[in-house]
Amino acid sequence: MENPYLSLTQAAKLLQISRTTLYQLIKKYDLPLRRLTARTIRVAQEDLYKIQYAEKTPQQMPATSTENRSILTTREEVMETYQISNAWFFSQLKKHNIKATKMPGGGFYYNREEMDRIFSNKQVLHITEWYTFSEVRDMSGLKTETICGIVKKHKIPKKKVNNIVYLSKRHWEEARGNTFNKEGYYTITEISEKYGLSKNHIFCLIKDKGVERIKIGIFAYFKKEDIDKVLTTRNVRK
Repeated sequence: MENPYLSLTQAAKLLQISRTTLYQLIKKYDLPLRRLTARTIRVAQEDLYKIQYAEKTPQQMPATSTENRSILTTREEVMETYQISNAWFFSQLKKHNIKATKMPGGGFYYNREEMDRIFSNKQVLHITEWYTFSEVRDMSGLKTETICGIVKKHKIPKKKVNNIVYLSKRHWEEARGNTFNKEGYYTITEISEKYGLSKNHIFCLIKDKGVERIKIGIFAYFKKEDIDKVLTTRNVRK
């Protein structure tokens, strides 16, 4: 979990400045410090991010603040709307070189359109049912590494809320073949059990006879009538 408080050494490293410069900024912005012991001081990450972007000389909005406010949004609003963490918010601002806008009377604001462009995932916004990784592990018995591989391979939408990662329920079920109507179809295992053949032998026969398959996620399904016809004919000829 992300630590909300840092030592002064960690804070200086985060801002990529010297401890001397950090002390100057703490004094300049009157940052509140949290004293744990007589020799242990901590500073809030959130306050560090604020001064980091304040130092980038944010543009000052003109006096017509009511109209301008309608096209702006706060960090808190962005985090709530897009379900992102404080650290992710500022890392993306830095990546896209986006500066805050300082309104008369104080407070930092951001262009709504820019925030939407950076953080909006249209696909995720329309998904209403989700699994957590823990739920998927419990249901499937798969390891986290295997789940991550399936998510990556099938491009399953995911989101992170309060350090918990969620996977789209519908996309996961589709990737696992759970939404496919299996009536009228065999799996390789079912064919092997019914006809007493090895899976390698079945694959050879399927390939030789040109039997079509339906691939759902990581599973392959074959029409029962096609398989029965091929294997019954094979038994009769014997």
